[in-house]
Amino acid sequence: MNPKKMTVLPEIAWVVENQGILVINTDTSIVKLLDYPDAAVWSVILRYGFRPKAVEILSAIIDSTAKNTREKIENTLINWEKEGFITVS
Repeated sequence: MNPKKMTVLPEIAWVVENQGILVINTDTSIVKLLDYPDAAVWSVILRYGFRPKAVEILSAIIDSTAKNTREKIENTLINWEKEGFITVS
């Protein structure tokens, strides 16, 4: 996987809470709480996309190498896409 863009589906809403990010599918009423480090992935990728800066920030947050961080991002995005929250192109 070599993602270029993460797009949140139109039926998805999210809110930042003390415990993380609450993601809601307004069509199906499915709710998922993203806690650490997934909440950081959501926030940073939406803000910075897949630029090297995003990997740098997330590597620092999760205290990991750039390679392991990229793998974490890719695996997380695959799961979110399967769950119907995002598309990745």
